[in-house]
Formats: sequence, structure tokens, C-alpha cells
Amino acid sequence: MMAKDEPDAQHKRILKVLFFTCNDPETQGTIQKGDAIEHEGHIWLVPIWLDSKTGAWSAPLRLVCLSAFPMGAQLQKLESHEEADFLLNYPIPISDFQKETPPETEHGFQVIEKPSLKIARPH
Repeated sequence: MMAKDEPDAQHKRILKVLFFTCNDPETQGTIQKGDAIEHEGHIWLVPIWLDSKTGAWSAPLRLVCLSAFPMGAQLQKLESHEEADFLLNYPIPISDFQKETPPETEHGFQVIEKPSLKIARPH
């Protein structure tokens, strides 16, 4: 049963974004692919999904804005790329964003912690 203040699951397209990292020795220098969604008129990276027990929906632990200043100018829509929808030519401090706790270092990205979003997942 859902609490009164919990949002209903929304149907949003899960976008794919290609990016490179700047603080993770395991991935630095390589192109990574991550999930993103459109929310409030911007494109947001979803570094960690929290899945419902039934698997019917997932919620982002945090959203990292990719389309706002200063990195927004570096976000390119890929028209005919089969593996991804966007390419970000700006390094992401991914190890900061993939932790359960909020990032502690200054990184320049707009972040929303625990947004009240549920995204319906196809079965």
C-alpha cells in the first residue's frame, strides 16, 4: 500500500548518455554509458536506481543535471546513434555520485538528492 504523500509511478523514457569520468581510477579515460531521464525541462543522469520490491518501478537515489550551465553546452543529442541518446563532453566525478551518501566535494553539478519520483519499469 502506498503512503498518501508518495508519488505515483510515471512513465518516462530512460535515456542513455555516453560520458567520461574525472575521479575514478577504474573508469578514467574510458567512455561510460549511464541512464538519464528528462525532468523539469532538463536532462538528468541517474547514477543509482532504487528498485521497488515488485520491480514495477524504480526511483532515482539522486539526479545529476547534465543540461544546465556550465556543462549543458557540452551535452550533444545523438541523432542516429544506436547505443545512446546523448554524449556529454564534460567529465563527471562519477565515484562521488555512485555512493549512497550525498557527494562531499564541490563538483559544479546541480544535484537533487532523493527526488520524489517513481519511474514505471516495463515488465
